[in-house]
Amino acid sequence: MIFRVISGILALACFWAAYQQFDDVDPARWITTYIAAGVLGLLHAIGHPRQIASIGLAVILLAWSGWVAREFFSAVDSSDRGLMDALIGSWDEIRTIELRREMFGLLILGLWLAGIGVVSRRKPKASASAA
Repeated sequence: MIFRVISGILALACFWAAYQQFDDVDPARWITTYIAAGVLGLLHAIGHPRQIASIGLAVILLAWSGWVAREFFSAVDSSDRGLMDALIGSWDEIRTIELRREMFGLLILGLWLAGIGVVSRRKPKASASAA
């Protein structure tokens, strides 16, 4: 029940994030991502989870996060900062900040949707002969 409440809150956050993307330079992919995650989270919150869709989107988002992470670590390697400074520090390099935000955002969404997929496994129905 707690995970369903959390999913409802995160679904609302996804819809808000989708709204915030309208002034982004590449809004289509982010709006689509946030709306899809929000719908799946909302379905889980109201008791109608979609296991296959949640796992499918989780796989896509986790792979996308890995791709962004590769780009992020490549950008860090080309700078004179250390890895920990790049992960948790602050600096003025806009592209690295953007990559870090995208990497962790996609990771969070992917793990959340994977969690929905895992907890939403269908329970076997009791057979009519058992009654």
